[in-house]
Amino acid sequence: MPRALLPRTDAYKRIEAGRYRFHVAFSLPLLGPLVTYEGLLEAAG
Repeated sequence: MPRALLPRTDAYKRIEAGRYRFHVAFSLPLLGPLVTYEGLLEAAG
């Protein structure tokens, strides 16, 4: 499969105010976004 048609991934993570923020997105060149999710994780206790 040509590289130009392969799925693309965009992801990052960082610490914000003591919480772990993440973002992940998957897309296809001809169809656009497939799945995107993001959120915050906070330590319990």
